[in-house]
Amino acid sequence: QILKKLYGKDHIVIGNELIKLLSIQLSTGHENAAENANRLVKIFARYYGPHADIIFPYLTHLKKCM
Repeated sequence: QILKKLYGKDHIVIGNELIKLLSIQLSTGHENAAENANRLVKIFARYYGPHADIIFPYLTHLKKCM
């Protein structure tokens, strides 16, 4: 919540924190994992454009899991 207040809900800082959260959610089978993966992909695409998948290859895997 603090980071959202400081940076906004779709800032790259939030995306970096979502990576941590998502890794836990995926390993435990959490039901919100797909929703957070989608949000993460959108945030990274916004900041890195079409090269996001090249810079962060795991985004391609996340898209397949969604």
